[in-house]
Amino acid sequence: MKYTRYINLAIDHLNRNGIEYEILQGEMVSIEQIRDCEETIGFSLPREYREYLFEIGDGFSLSYETPMKYLEERILAVLHSDSSKQHEALKSVKNGHRNRWRLDSIADTISEWECTQKELSEESIKEYLKWNGEEYLNECRRRRRWFPISGIGGGGRTINIDCNTDSGSIRYHDIRNPGNTNSTYIAHSLEFWMANWSQYTFSDPTYSYTTQMGITCLCDSLDGEFPWADSSFLPKFRIANI
Repeated sequence: MKYTRYINLAIDHLNRNGIEYEILQGEMVSIEQIRDCEETIGFSLPREYREYLFEIGDGFSLSYETPMKYLEERILAVLHSDSSKQHEALKSVKNGHRNRWRLDSIADTISEWECTQKELSEESIKEYLKWNGEEYLNECRRRRRWFPISGIGGGGRTINIDCNTDSGSIRYHDIRNPGNTNSTYIAHSLEFWMANWSQYTFSDPTYSYTTQMGITCLCDSLDGEFPWADSSFLPKFRIANI
């Protein structure tokens, strides 16, 4: 039960720190549902994604709110030598921040994928083709086989599993800007993504010492490999030796 392990480690960490959390159990998935999904989208789903659905279920989520005291600890640690900045930053901390691990339901994922197909169709991108040429067209075709397993932040920003190969690397994509083919390489597999993010108890990245910016906002600012490091997250949630 490799995926359950990461979720249980996060739950144990939250329990040790006295943080309340909420779990939405996923629905059991049948092989018929997987086959129906693949028939709809026209290609096979990577093995790891199938394993996740069979083990964890369809639409599972774990959510909690980062307590203010941990955000305050972050401020004091980062700005330890500047009391004036500490004071200003502490004043800006008014609420905790909601964090969640969730992969969307199969039905929601198919709906998001259908929107992506429209945005990346040759009719929709023809204006961009004038400036970007064959390489851009090939990239758009490749992204049509990205399956948006987590729609986050709204407005078409998604975390996707790349179905061009069975390894299923994890990629970030923003359909609001079809002319931009930059993308953040989040992880080489679903398990690697889950293992890295669960080290920080699925906590959002931090920004400007005080607030959590959301994994999508960090991805928006990147083009390349995602920085899985303490500098991007609240160290309080770091689980060592996961």
